Parts: sequence; structure tokens; C-alpha cells
Amino acid sequence: MSPHKTNLEEKVLRKILFIILFVFSIGNAGAQATSDSIVMNYLKEMGAPVTYNNEVKLLMTGHDKFVDLFENIRHARHHIHLEYFNFRNDSIANALFSLLAEKVKEGVEVRAQGIEIGKFDPITFPLVNLAIHRVHRKIVVIDGKIGYTGGMNIADYYINGLPKIGKWHDMHIHLEGDAVRYLQGIFLTMWNRETGQHVGGPAYFPD
Repeated sequence: MSPHKTNLEEKVLRKILFIILFVFSIGNAGAQATSDSIVMNYLKEMGAPVTYNNEVKLLMTGHDKFVDLFENIRHARHHIHLEYFNFRNDSIANALFSLLAEKVKEGVEVRAQGIEIGKFDPITFPLVNLAIHRVHRKIVVIDGKIGYTGGMNIADYYINGLPKIGKWHDMHIHLEGDAVRYLQGIFLTMWNRETGQHVGGPAYFPD
């Protein structure tokens, strides 16, 4: 995959997130029919994939995101895929890696990749820290059925803020439905390219 293609994927993800939030806000204002036609035309013009049968939960705070994410990771049965630009070496990341280690012991496949990864030694489960092209994607896919994307990396400042900045405002979304297949495809395309593996098949793209 070329850097140009990677940047294109990032732009598509950002636009899809914007569109989801746009529909969410306008739909709540009672203008769903109008917003649907506007969004559909916009998607067609930009060449973005259109999916149906999706449920979207907007996670407005770091607390909401991590509570929701950790709960669904605890219930994972087959695989957990994570791609983040940044894993901070802090309480949230340590709690996440401890939970992932437990899931590996249960037989769940865990794959994680990112650019800037703090030290989490000793790592007791298979983890590949990949020096991939500089991307800012934040993707989690659980069992091919639940997906997350948005603006938050793995860091406790999304909950606690930063001393010099204060509260850190960002948003994330929890997805279920056909759109999760696209997040899975983006993750596995990069994973297979960087590792030389050939991970795929019905177990990762369930109906």
C-alpha cells in the first residue's frame, strides 16, 4: 500500500465520521429525510462506500469511550484488533494491556499496531509494534461485529486532562453493523502488508 493510498483511507475515515455525526445531529432535529438525501449525494460525489443496517453510539467523553471499549473487550470471543497512532504509558494503557493479556489467555486473538508505543515490558501476549507509515487512525474491531473509530487514542488525559491544557475534549463512536466490515478491511490490509501474514476469512467478516 502506498503512502498516497494510506492518506486517502484516512481522509475517507474522517469524512465518514463527520457524516455519521452530521446525520446524528440533524436527525435528532427532526430533519432526517432531508439530511439523508444530502448525505447520500455527498457520499456518491466523494466515492465513499455506503452501508446500511448500522447502529451508532456517540461517545462524548473519554470516560464513556473507555468504559464502553473495555466492557466489549471483556466479552470478546474470537479476536480483538487495535490500531492507534499513540499508546500512552499511563494508567489507561496499562489497564488495557492487562485486559488484553487476559483475553489472550482465554484464547482470543489480539493484534495491535501503531506508531508511538510506550514501554509496556514485560509484554506477555503476542503484540507487534509496527513502524508503519505515519497515520492517525484509531480503529478497534472486536469479533468482526463491533467497531470503534474517532478522535481518541489510548491515554488517560482524555479523562483527566493535561496540566497545562486542562480538560481534553474529543469524541469517539461505537459501531455495529455493515460499516464494521470496512474498519476490519482497513485494519487487516495494513496488518497483512506489514507482517506478511494472510489474516482473513469468514471468522473476521461474520454476517
